[in-house]
Amino acid sequence: MGTLSDAFTEFLSRLRPSPGQIEQISKRRTRLNELLQRNWKPAKIIPIGSYARGTAVLPLRDVDQMVVLNRPGPEELAVDELLRDLLTQLRREYPEVSARVQNRSVGLHFIDFGLDVVPALERRQGGFRIPDAEARRWIYTDPIKHEELAKEKNRLTDGMAVDLVKTVKVWNGNRSVGLKSFHLEVMALRAIGQKATTFAQGLRDVLLAVSGTVGSPCGDPGLSGGRLDLYLDESRRRAVAGHCKNAADEMGLAIREDAGGRSSHAVARVRTLIGSPF
Repeated sequence: MGTLSDAFTEFLSRLRPSPGQIEQISKRRTRLNELLQRNWKPAKIIPIGSYARGTAVLPLRDVDQMVVLNRPGPEELAVDELLRDLLTQLRREYPEVSARVQNRSVGLHFIDFGLDVVPALERRQGGFRIPDAEARRWIYTDPIKHEELAKEKNRLTDGMAVDLVKTVKVWNGNRSVGLKSFHLEVMALRAIGQKATTFAQGLRDVLLAVSGTVGSPCGDPGLSGGRLDLYLDESRRRAVAGHCKNAADEMGLAIREDAGGRSSHAVARVRTLIGSPF
């Protein structure tokens, strides 16, 4: 068995879409963009979401496209009517695919992964407004700011940052930690500074940092004024902090085992910690 570094290299390769998946995503996006241009004539179409930021993990559930409309301000557009109109057009273009209105988008649900179409209006002050079907109103977002945060952290770490985010997402899902994916992503990215000496050390540092920040307010990187942490009560925050601290301690033990020549023990420890597909 190889070192802990070797195990992480193999693990991270399993989290990346294959060339065939990347080609399929590109083809579906191209077809979708062509029909959106033909039917809606949008000002622009922007790839958004975790796939665009490079932080999506497999199996891929959906790929998001934001359609910036050439239309009046939100006070002149009814949210439910707009989403129904988009649903009607997508069903006409994709009769063989299940489609439905979601809270802030219309989803096309293919067998392998979906496409989520998010209609948006550009704000003069910056950012965008997107529909919220449950609240029946327009809300502020700025996915470009979200992507900039990931890109900047990735630049500072020579590409390590997004892999660290994907790894903590896998851990969070496999161990039922209870953090929402985007909230965890933002906390992890904000915790990352310069490139760590090793990936294992970087992962330990991120887990330890999140254990200390999950109890604090977490604002939207898009500067919407909204908070990403409001779904957690105090009891759940303490439980999540404990999960993160225990995981950081386990990574520390694995790092020491690997340095001491007991790489098989280190890899087994991390496999137990992270779960499949490590």
